[in-house]
Amino acid sequence: MLRDLLVSLGHEWSERPTLRIGVVCIAGILWLYGLLVWYDAIVERDRVLVQKAKQLARLEAQAVETQWPERLQEAERRLLRFESSVKVVESLGQAQADLQDWVSEQARGAGLRNVTVSLSGTPSVGPLGVVQSPPAAAPPPKAAGGPEAALSLGWVVRAQVRSDFSPVVAYDMLAALSSGSRRSWIESISIQMQPSPRWELQVVSAYRSPRLEPRK
Repeated sequence: MLRDLLVSLGHEWSERPTLRIGVVCIAGILWLYGLLVWYDAIVERDRVLVQKAKQLARLEAQAVETQWPERLQEAERRLLRFESSVKVVESLGQAQADLQDWVSEQARGAGLRNVTVSLSGTPSVGPLGVVQSPPAAAPPPKAAGGPEAALSLGWVVRAQVRSDFSPVVAYDMLAALSSGSRRSWIESISIQMQPSPRWELQVVSAYRSPRLEPRK
């Protein structure tokens, strides 16, 4: 039975060229598919190897990193310079009055016209340089020990300035506020050209309580 089947297949193979062509085409397709699968496997392996190599390089770079202590010391030195240069006041009200007087003086020196200076929002009571929102009349917290408590003995106060807008005068005002004579910075500026040119800017300043000892 099997012998007859083999003889029949051999006869078909020799007598029918289309069968031979079909078998060759199927074999070629299978070979091409195997080649593509092998190529994809090679590409994936190379991708994984490259990714592992990059991870290893990052780990090696982190292992030999020696600049973190120097960066920490530089940050501490900058914080020391900042705290030492912050103006000392006795109370939040004194800080508000000082900022308002100083901003008004800069506005007169720059030649601003139709100026109004007011304290905007709730002045912050918290770590120097960090804005918080406690009640406006709250005193600075008492130090209970530790650097976190000591850092919280200070205020960050805002003043809002409105006046007529002139590019030259506005430049003089911004230069005066940024002169570096005190720890103040400009938080926002808005300009309105209609119905008449006006502008508004927020000035923020840091103050230190006498109970906050400068860092050694």
